[in-house]
Amino acid sequence: TISESVPALELASRWRRLFAGIIDSILYAAPAFLITNQLGLWVLPERHQAPPVETLVSLAVFGFLAYVVINFYLLHKYGQSFGKMVVGIKIVGLDNSKPGVFRLLLLRQLPTFLLHPVPFVGKAYQTLDMLFIFGPSKRCIHDYLAQTKVVRDAKG
Repeated sequence: TISESVPALELASRWRRLFAGIIDSILYAAPAFLITNQLGLWVLPERHQAPPVETLVSLAVFGFLAYVVINFYLLHKYGQSFGKMVVGIKIVGLDNSKPGVFRLLLLRQLPTFLLHPVPFVGKAYQTLDMLFIFGPSKRCIHDYLAQTKVVRDAKG
């Protein structure tokens, strides 16, 4: 099996993964905050108005594209997002190889992105995804989908 023939790398701690996620969330939220502020979407709830669906879909697509553009190079080159670089962790395949962009973006990220806006299903998936990290392998659902794990970076 893979686990018997691959040397063990130290799995990233749950705290490092959490801090990396917080850093990345702040980084990705900043452009969305600036755009929604410029479009005046912050005042709509005060007026008891919902933003048009087209606006919400456009923002979601923009957010995903911003994520891909910001992370494409880092994920492809290092297997790390900016947050993972800061806390010294990286994504590897189960055989400790550097995973390809297809595995990282389409298998790890796209399911979460597609399910996120679906009422109930999105929140249920996100909650289950996060809870999986408390298993002995410290892998979330998105890690299982992409056949990846997050480990300490030897350079970090």
